[in-house]
Order: sequence, then C-alpha cells, then structure tokens
Amino acid sequence: KRRNLTRDEEEMLKQIKSIEDVVIVSADKGGRIVILNKDDYTSKIEEKLQDQKIYTEMTDPTNNIKTALSEFSQKLFQQKKISQGQQKYLTSIDNIPSVRGQPKLLKIDQAMRLITCSRDTITSPISQPAFSLIKELRKSIKSNIVNTNSFVETISRIMLEPNEKFASLDISDMFNNVP
Repeated sequence: KRRNLTRDEEEMLKQIKSIEDVVIVSADKGGRIVILNKDDYTSKIEEKLQDQKIYTEMTDPTNNIKTALSEFSQKLFQQKKISQGQQKYLTSIDNIPSVRGQPKLLKIDQAMRLITCSRDTITSPISQPAFSLIKELRKSIKSNIVNTNSFVETISRIMLEPNEKFASLDISDMFNNVP
C-alpha cells in the first residue's frame, strides 16, 4: 500500500486521537475530516435530539424486538424455511443502534446531521435478507432510480414544455420523523 501521510503526520494523528476531550469525525459533505471538542460535539447532538417535533423519548425497545424476532424466526424454522443455525443467527445480537453526528460545514451554525448506525445491532441479521429481497423487487419497478447516474440519465431525457420549469430542492433532515 502506498502511504498518503508522512511518518510525522501519522505520529501527529496518533497524538490527536489520544486526546480524550477531542472527537474526530467525517464532515457531512466534501470528504473532510473534522476535529471537535468532545463537549461541543455531544451538546450539538443532544440539542438536535431535544427537538420534540422530530424526536420522542422512548424506553429501550430491545426486549420487544427480541421477542418479535424470536417468534418470527421460530415460525420460519417450523415452516422449514430456515435452518436452526439461521434461526439462532437471527436472534444472536442484542445491541441497539447508536447515533453519531456529522458536522454540516456548509451551514452557518455548523449543525449536526445525525446518522443512526445499525451495523452489528439487533436488527442486522434480519435486515440482510430483507435488503436482498428489496433489491430483487426493485428490478421489477419501472419508476425506480437505482443511483445518481441512473437519475441523471433519466432526467436528461425529459423534454420540458415552454411553460414548465425544472426545480432542485434541498431537503433538510430527510426521514428524521419516520417512526
């Protein structure tokens, strides 16, 4: 592998990472890395989570999710749709998703974009087969946009009438109020 940092830069990075009251995160856009005071980072995330129009406080759902997954996997096993090993895998993780923040460097107040990390959590085992199923179903939907290239290709073929306008909208915190 070819290094893109000098040894001095690598050493400096190690020193910065060892500072306990500093958080190193990627920015919301532009592929930049941001070094923040840990208290500022935490308070910006908590400030965002206090918005009661978007977020509601709730009790830990782990037991309810475990019960539902256990019943669902038991039903699949009894119907011989999954093996006993697969059944155990579907109920093998107890961790719940966590939230992290990415600073919005292009915004004046440098708000945080909240990211929910679900990797290696209680819903991970069931999400993998569900994603595969959705991926297959997407192929049969004619109005589906798969990626940015597909979107650009689709809109480049649209011919606007003289009285029509094309608009681009900036969506703030997309899907943050979906239960």
